[in-house]
Amino acid sequence: MTLIQQQTQSSKIANKPRIKKNIHAVHKQSNKPDPITNLVENVASSYLNAIKKKKGGIVLLQKVAANMECSGHSETKNANYKVLVVLQNTMHVGFPKGTMESFETFEQTAEREFAEETGVNIDEMKKRSKLVNIIKSEKTQMFVYLLNDNVDRDELKIEPVTKDEILHAFWVDIDLLEDMPKTTLDHKYKKSSLTISVIKELRKMIARKLL
Repeated sequence: MTLIQQQTQSSKIANKPRIKKNIHAVHKQSNKPDPITNLVENVASSYLNAIKKKKGGIVLLQKVAANMECSGHSETKNANYKVLVVLQNTMHVGFPKGTMESFETFEQTAEREFAEETGVNIDEMKKRSKLVNIIKSEKTQMFVYLLNDNVDRDELKIEPVTKDEILHAFWVDIDLLEDMPKTTLDHKYKKSSLTISVIKELRKMIARKLL
């Protein structure tokens, strides 16, 4: 073996451990958590957990023939209202509502859930009604629409799309809905705390003649 060949072979042997060492270092570095990636993942996770707790819904009601009430020597007319509710497969009766999905606003969530749970076309509903209030809490917004007096409720085709979750959608007198117990002994029908609180707000609106 010539001197040049010996030097070349010695150089290759000397460089082999360095190459392996460099490869190991790169591999080790690739396994280190990237701070930016971790930050993005944490923010995304927090956002998804937050929106899972937020809900939007629609309360659609219509004023119907007034009831006469006698008080002393005078008679007063109390406006009565029909409201559109849904019966869930859990036997809860309440207003169409649901959980917010990614990048949705409260209003978008409310409209999507209303359309899915009642089958009513949201654009057709808006043409025949007006937004009169938004009942807000930290995690929930319920959009209150009042159907025009001259609109026949039967014009709105009611047929739930999410039939695995919603058994039935129907109009009910708000007095009957309010008088319904939170739970019954046979657990046939129930009302959620949100439904109860929304009814209370509707009563306040009616008392102030906001509807």
